[in-house]
Amino acid sequence: MREKNMIDNIATGKLVLHCISIDIYQKKDSSIKLSGHGTIKINNSGALHLELICTSATNINTIMGPARLPHDLLNEDDKLHMVATTMSGDIFSSNGFSIRLGFMATQTPSLFNIGLSHITKTTKVKYRDPAAPNYLYFVLDEESQIPKNRINSTESSLDGNSLEWNQTCIDMNGYTVTIINRKSKVEIEVSGEFVTEKILEAIKFYVGLSNATMPQPFYILDKSEESIESIISTSLSNRRRTSASPLTEHIGNEEYKDNQYHYNILRQLINLYESDSNQFNSLFSQWQRVWHSFQSNHAITTLTLAVAIEGLLNDIYIPEIKEAQACKTKDPDTENLKHQIKNLNITQDHRQRLLSSIGHWNDVTATKALDELVSNCIITKEEKDNWKKLRNEKAHPKTMGAGDVFIESDRDKMLSCINLFHKLILNKLKFSGPMVIQGLNNDSDVIVYTYRNIYRKEK
Repeated sequence: MREKNMIDNIATGKLVLHCISIDIYQKKDSSIKLSGHGTIKINNSGALHLELICTSATNINTIMGPARLPHDLLNEDDKLHMVATTMSGDIFSSNGFSIRLGFMATQTPSLFNIGLSHITKTTKVKYRDPAAPNYLYFVLDEESQIPKNRINSTESSLDGNSLEWNQTCIDMNGYTVTIINRKSKVEIEVSGEFVTEKILEAIKFYVGLSNATMPQPFYILDKSEESIESIISTSLSNRRRTSASPLTEHIGNEEYKDNQYHYNILRQLINLYESDSNQFNSLFSQWQRVWHSFQSNHAITTLTLAVAIEGLLNDIYIPEIKEAQACKTKDPDTENLKHQIKNLNITQDHRQRLLSSIGHWNDVTATKALDELVSNCIITKEEKDNWKKLRNEKAHPKTMGAGDVFIESDRDKMLSCINLFHKLILNKLKFSGPMVIQGLNNDSDVIVYTYRNIYRKEK
């Protein structure tokens, strides 16, 4: 069961686990093994750090000099594993990390400093009621901008008891997602019948898209047949930084006061993950790349944004346009031209080249795909034109002074493209509702965006 003090210590970077026994090994014959004791703590960057005092080293050869293990990061047999027992008897495990072996690695005792991406404690649940719901709980160090629909009583030493809108409850198909906004963190609980692997990434994407922040859970409790607690490395440099969000938390319009338009994004993300995980991964990974680019300089942001738009077109929209075109009858003029070429008195090689060239006439390029989206009112012509200009400028950069006029023009195209990028994501998620349109000098506008299904049959 989760412990509040431990979660607070993780959030503040004060977590220290004193381990009386630590083993590092590989799951193969004649594998290396390091044994000893030490501590697991959180360093100044927010990452988990293992300080191992090694008292026993097996199958380590340092004759060839210093080396980093594993030798092959993609080989499962080479992967390093760790098991650590704390003073309180808790057993934590981890894997996928690397270590550096020096000349003195075989001379024990020796000290190893090892970075860990995560540590996990698994406990068998005793006497579990078969009717008991599954339970998932995780914590992020940020504030939630998702519309609230529950009010709670909070207690303060200065103001006493007060009421605060700080909770969101979203009813799903057989389970409930609850998002609680605390003063310094967000707690998310899921209870009911669900599969963690199918909803965790979708919830993270939903929180990130809503908040314009990079979701970094630092503690996860997954409880079903087993209770699995995970402590995860985070990047302090990415905490509480933002990019741009197409969503708004507060809408006064009577039509949207129940916030279902917003909660439907989460439902559609989970549906997409279950029906086509490749398309979900494309949306999430491109969004993450764009978010990271916002933390860099202007040139990196615009380049990443231009490429991300093309990536979504190639992964999602162009295949759907091709699928729709395949259902149409063939162009008679093209077919007639192909017939004439076949009867020309030319070499076979020239004939095949001509036929191949004609075959590419109907290829769907990124520009043609955007034209199709403009004609169906999914994006605007201005957004398409700005993407073409930005993509060409970033593909063929010039060395020039970045004067105020240049930066202003570049930012205008960038903001237009971020709106285009968000529309590509939201339309794939069948979103209809209020959408924030980014403008210069923080001059944003809110429009009512309407989902348009023009390619696939509804599933």
